[in-house]
Amino acid sequence: MYKITEKQLKDDLPRALHYANQDKELEQMCRNCEEWCGKEHDYSECLDKMCFTFYRAFNYLEFANTFPDIY
Repeated sequence: MYKITEKQLKDDLPRALHYANQDKELEQMCRNCEEWCGKEHDYSECLDKMCFTFYRAFNYLEFANTFPDIY
């Protein structure tokens, strides 16, 4: 991954983890994972998984796009 993207995802991690257990789409995706342990799953264990990285990247873009363009 690009360093800027990695930094953005790292900076957004506390917000992403805060909302992870409330996200129904993420729950649906994770039900297929053999390491998932239910609704109170600790997503900090998934930080190195590509599926969670892609979830976080999409979620970050959705969050960032809620702000008006500043350009």
